[in-house]
Amino acid sequence: MARGRPFKIYFHQSARGERSVRDFLRRLPAKDCRKCCYFLDRLQILGIQQSKNFVEKLDDNL
Repeated sequence: MARGRPFKIYFHQSARGERSVRDFLRRLPAKDCRKCCYFLDRLQILGIQQSKNFVEKLDDNL
């Protein structure tokens, strides 16, 4: 697998300090939260040049 360009992932924080993505992840069941965090970590480390199945839904919607 060719490695993509790694990048940082930033979560939005409102002017009032609200972090909706973080809060969403924390409300998920533990198994689902771990899965989401795993995929975010892979994107951060490997970039989007991964297998098509892994990033297909992100292509035109970023």
